[in-house]
Amino acid sequence: MNRKGQSLVLFVAILPIIIMLFAFIFDTALVGIEKRKLDNMADKTITYMYKNYSNEKIYDYISSNDKDVVIKNIDKEKLEIDLYKKVDSYFGSIIGIDKYDVESSFKGIVKDNKLLIEKR
Repeated sequence: MNRKGQSLVLFVAILPIIIMLFAFIFDTALVGIEKRKLDNMADKTITYMYKNYSNEKIYDYISSNDKDVVIKNIDKEKLEIDLYKKVDSYFGSIIGIDKYDVESSFKGIVKDNKLLIEKR
């Protein structure tokens, strides 16, 4: 007997699940890329604070790299920074997610005149 019709019906039934899986992977990858960018920006900002750049230079550095980044907390004395950004969802809107929240918190510690940067 010919079973081509059954295979086609099964493929059509599973196709939306496969498309949603790839959409989820795509959105997750985009959020991961933005998280990495935010972490790198926070890391560089801690280095700027350690080198005693002015607050204006620090704010200019952050805004020149990404105008959508919100500075939640910046403490030059403690070498701490908290950054926040909303990332647009491309396929998450299918299930009702329009934006993803991405946060990054870093702290700098000076030991033996060397700067150590760690996530908080």
